[in-house]
Amino acid sequence: MIRRMSLPTRLTAGFLLKLVFILGVGAVGIYQSSTLAGITQKFYDHPFTVSKALLGLRADIQAMRVQKLLAFVGDTKDIDKVAGQFAALDSDARVQIKLVGIGYLGPKADFRQLTAAYDVWESEAFQVITLVREGKPEEAQRLDRGKVQPQIERLITATDTMVNFASGMAAHYMAEAGAQRKRA
Repeated sequence: MIRRMSLPTRLTAGFLLKLVFILGVGAVGIYQSSTLAGITQKFYDHPFTVSKALLGLRADIQAMRVQKLLAFVGDTKDIDKVAGQFAALDSDARVQIKLVGIGYLGPKADFRQLTAAYDVWESEAFQVITLVREGKPEEAQRLDRGKVQPQIERLITATDTMVNFASGMAAHYMAEAGAQRKRA
């Protein structure tokens, strides 16, 4: 059958066959690239963003703890400065918590536990600063030891749980990307 075709027809058919093959390979390549890009985006949206925000939150909490301790050793005139810095750190921590809420793919109970622990800790820490400002350092220390310090442990546990989940998701996305690379 092919031998009966004229040479220009055979050349045209061969060219069209090669063109279809090249277009097919290109389409598969574009699909594979798109799939890998999607996995990369998921990796960025969840594990990277959430872990970064949680680490930022922990840094803010540590800085707030330092500010709270400074309230105990500073003058009464310095307490307003300490309270202002504490409030600024609290504002940044709230931004970090919001980012976690947007990107976290784990159980919603984890996020609720984190926000509840933070809200209680932040409120009590502000209360400690207020007590020091009012000239009640002994009462402030009792509150700090009795409620604020134990609450920080709950807060750290909540962030650890979420960081561990995000790390697990990162490993999952890396395995998914590796499998996709092999398929490609």
